[in-house]
Amino acid sequence: MLIVLIVIVIIALGGLYYFKVVSNDGQSYALRPETNKIEDKNDVQQVVHTDSTNNTNTTKNENQNQTQIVIPSGETNSMYTQSPSATTQSYYKYNNRYYYNQLDEYSKAIYDAIEKNLDQLKDGTCKINIDYDFSNILKNNNSENSLKPYYNDALDALNLDIPNLFYVDFTKLWLYVETKTSLFSTKYNIYLNTKDDISLYRDGFSNAEQVNTAIKQIDTVKNTFINRAYQNDYYKVREVHDWIIQNLEYDDSDTYISSVYGALVRQKAVCEGYARAYKYILDELGINNVLVTGTATNSNGDNENHMWNYVLLNNKWYAIDVTWDDPIIIGGGVLSNASKHRYFLLGSNKFFENHYANNVISSNGKQFEIPILQVEDY
Repeated sequence: MLIVLIVIVIIALGGLYYFKVVSNDGQSYALRPETNKIEDKNDVQQVVHTDSTNNTNTTKNENQNQTQIVIPSGETNSMYTQSPSATTQSYYKYNNRYYYNQLDEYSKAIYDAIEKNLDQLKDGTCKINIDYDFSNILKNNNSENSLKPYYNDALDALNLDIPNLFYVDFTKLWLYVETKTSLFSTKYNIYLNTKDDISLYRDGFSNAEQVNTAIKQIDTVKNTFINRAYQNDYYKVREVHDWIIQNLEYDDSDTYISSVYGALVRQKAVCEGYARAYKYILDELGINNVLVTGTATNSNGDNENHMWNYVLLNNKWYAIDVTWDDPIIIGGGVLSNASKHRYFLLGSNKFFENHYANNVISSNGKQFEIPILQVEDY
């Protein structure tokens, strides 16, 4: 009887620690976010782009048996904080947080934690503590897997808001739940980390030196725009647009085709790379703009997943599809100036003839609101 009482006292005072990794189907292995890679296939009358890569929604599960892993005893640091502030400043100074502002408090906490560690992510590995109280979700739903939608929404918003995270493969970032229980309370420590020391780098990158070199190469291109004199914001928007369609080649075979690095440095990209590169430079020039995803119907009647930009000029939103303004000309030749600006600063009347925004990035993910376009073109 005395032994039982001693055990009870120890449990009550010291607590029990156990560790779970969250899956997307309730099993005891790590949660990996759903991803939806945007690709496109499009043509405009006598000119055509093709993309043989099919869009996929991917959620990978690894059947590791990790039901219980012992965590060293002792209090965890900074387990809980106040709600994310509505005035929180972005770590990435050019991020207007358009999609972040649509998240709930739990997804904002995850987003904030990742964004504050962007420099560390350049090293390919990083343990990210999410300093926020998730106990209401975990207790009320009685399942660690209930964090999954908040995690996915945070990643979706982050990838739409910040276009130049070309070196991070977020499918390799896993969500972990560390639990401390006692007779009087249950507390949770949530953090993100890789599993088995797997690198976070996307294909094509293997160390921080390569990442920093790529960033410098991107900055070299960016600075050619930063150092120019412009008459007004319209000329900024147009000059970057024209440079992209003049210098980029639509290519769906390169490793980096969906990234800012692929577009600005290697100058080969698909629609996602075009749109991200355009957003990145406009962000740097102080032009308010957002990435938009959805589908588009080409002149062959084919409906494909696609990405483009909305740009704010004179307090009004207009659509720009840089990819479709840079088509491959069948049989060679040179595009006319009118063809180069066929999808430049369009209003809803014309743009929505063949573009359909939905802004659902991952399967069963949050449908983000997008700006309302002006009806008429600029």
